[in-house]
Amino acid sequence: MEDVHRDPPYVSAVSTFDIGGRYVRQPFTARVLSEEELGAELESAGLQLRRRMSPTLLEAGRDA
Repeated sequence: MEDVHRDPPYVSAVSTFDIGGRYVRQPFTARVLSEEELGAELESAGLQLRRRMSPTLLEAGRDA
């Protein structure tokens, strides 16, 4: 990660990858959601939080 900038609730950065000797830069801006906002967004998409695998990685799905 390069050029990381925080401007709550947003974070911007550039992900860098070396793919077979080809250097790729992927800039992005993301909005960091509170737990309540995350729950509301998942619900609006018909999903529910199943489990957290890390602070930034989660599993969500529909009811079976």
